[in-house]
Formats: sequence, C-alpha cells, structure tokens
Amino acid sequence: MFVVLLGSTVPTPLYDLYRAEWHTSTFTMTVVFASYVVGVLAALVFGGHLSDYVGRRPVALVAALFVFASALVFEFATNVLELNVARLLTGLGVGLCAGAVTSALRDLHPNPAHGALASSVATSGGLAAGPLLGGLAARWAPFPLHTVYLGYLVLLVIALIAVVRVPETGCRRRPVPWQPRIGVPHSLRRQFVRPALAVCCAYAVNGLYSALAPTVAREYLGASVLVGSLTVVLMLGVSAVAQVALHARPAHRAQREGLWLLTAGLLLLLPALSWHSPAVFAGATAVTGLGQGLAFRGSLTLVSETAPAADKGRMISAYYVGAYVATAVPVLAVGAIAEEAGLFTACAAFVAAIGATALATTTTFSRSARKPQ
Repeated sequence: MFVVLLGSTVPTPLYDLYRAEWHTSTFTMTVVFASYVVGVLAALVFGGHLSDYVGRRPVALVAALFVFASALVFEFATNVLELNVARLLTGLGVGLCAGAVTSALRDLHPNPAHGALASSVATSGGLAAGPLLGGLAARWAPFPLHTVYLGYLVLLVIALIAVVRVPETGCRRRPVPWQPRIGVPHSLRRQFVRPALAVCCAYAVNGLYSALAPTVAREYLGASVLVGSLTVVLMLGVSAVAQVALHARPAHRAQREGLWLLTAGLLLLLPALSWHSPAVFAGATAVTGLGQGLAFRGSLTLVSETAPAADKGRMISAYYVGAYVATAVPVLAVGAIAEEAGLFTACAAFVAAIGATALATTTTFSRSARKPQ
C-alpha cells in the first residue's frame, strides 16, 4: 500500500517541469491531476467489492500491476495526453488497492482499529514519500522526468514480490457480480455520513497540496521546486506521525479535533501567502497536516469498525469514493478560478469552502453526540 500510494504523488514536484517544458497552463496540469481521480473512482465503483468475492491478494496484485504500467507510460511520456493516460492507470491501481488492502490489514489484525491505523499510516506515509522522491530527482537527478520512474519501478517489483508472499486472509471465494456493488447498508448510513464528510475535507487538502503546492511556493514564496515539494512532504509527514503518535485517541475525538485543526491550518495559509512568509507557510502546513492526519485516521477507524465483514470491501470503497471526489473537484475549481481571478483568490475560495464543511461536520457531530442512543 505504501509503494502504490507513493506512486500517486511522485509527479507532484514534476508538474512544474512538465508545464515549463511543454508550455501548458496551470489548469491543464490540474486536469492531469484529476485524471488520476477518474481512475480511482472507476476502480472503486466497478472493482471496490471484488476483494470480498475473489480475495484480497489477487486484487492487490492487479492494483500493483496497474501502477507498474503507469510508471512505464510516465517513463516514455512526450505529451499531456500520455500524462493523462499514466495518471489514469495510477488511479486504477490506487482505487483497487484502497478497498482490498485496507480490508486485508483489518483482517490480518484482531483489533480492527490497529488494522485501520496501519492502513492510514501506510497511505499517508506513501503520499508523503512520493513528493520527496520526485523533488530530489527534480533537483539533482539527470533527466529527472525519466530517472525517478526507473527507481520507482524497482520499488514496485519489490512490492509485487511481497504481495505474492502475503497469505490470503480467509475471504471465501464466491461468484463475482460485475455490476457496481459499492455502497453502505441502509442501517449504517447515518453513522457513515460524518466520517465520509471528514475524509472529504482531509483529502481535499491532499489534492490542493499535491496539485499546486510547488506552484504556490514558487509564485508566492520564491521557492525552488524541491522546497515546494518539501511542503507536501511536511504536510503528509506530520499527518503520518500524528496518526501513530495519537493512535490511542478515541476515533470520534480524533475526527472532531482533526477537523478543527485542519480549519485552523487552512486559515493560516492565506496570511502566509499575503505576507510571502515561508515560516508562516510552514507553520500553517504543519497544523494542516496534524488536522488532516487526525481527521483521516479517526474517520477511517469509524468506518472500518462499523462495516460488517461481508460488506467491508464495498463499504470502505464507498468511503474512498467520497474521498477521491473531494480530491479532484475542489482542485479543478481552484485551477479554473486561478485562470480568471488569480491563484490567491482561488486558494481563498478553497479555504472558505473546506473550512465551512469541516466546521459544519464537527457541529453536527457534537449535537448528535448529546442525543441519547
């Protein structure tokens, strides 16, 4: 899971290089980023339930093979269309991996909360390591748009070997219904709404940083591509550390506090850009990462503990559908607004929308928590 998610953010610091080399716009690169989300959603909707029927390991293997193919396309890409194809293949791999591997980790550990923690930390750690690998390549590697993917292909081979050696987690093989079977049992929908909104807020922030942080850092802070990519590493790295360090926090509390911190971090971003202050920007990024990690871990734990065993794959996939829709749609909106009104205005609109959603989610939670069960 770590290696597959790493591949989804390796291109983050390279988007500026592609844009400069091929003379494309900011909005075009946000569309390339969104192609990844289309692949994720297609995999989740049409394949999110497969691991409940054929087993976790076969689906995880197919996921790794999709990402392997995407790295090959990236290696030889010469235009934006090929970048879109590569990102689409990455998304297919990540979408299959999300439901299957999260379910497998939960199956492998007797405590579902620990299985969910392993999944969320692997996800955040992989997302954080990708920009670091890409940023180091952009700064020092010869032919950075190609060298980085050769190294990543080696990591994927190791991951494929590891998946082959992992035991199947006892999923009973059944005939596969090929129509979409993603969703939440009717009796659990009310319990599902708040974690789903929480992860939407957390993943919207992922999308903003992954698609635009290097560009924002260059235009407002005068930073290099490497420094811009390190802001993504900082946000996701703090997220991963927070999930481990604060794993004992009850899931409901982690989700609520995470959304508060996420909102505070986002509000700090605007003065950081206005003042062109790298220090304030770094502080805002760290607070945002802390909130993102708590909100993600808390919401995933709640969904993982709630999901019945027979429907775990499709329910977790439904959770990730919301997450990845939130990854793409706000970023596309930011790109479109930036073309017309400038990047600062676009970021301000993003902060207002996500902050309002996060605070509304915590308010709803607080009111429902006081009601007798």
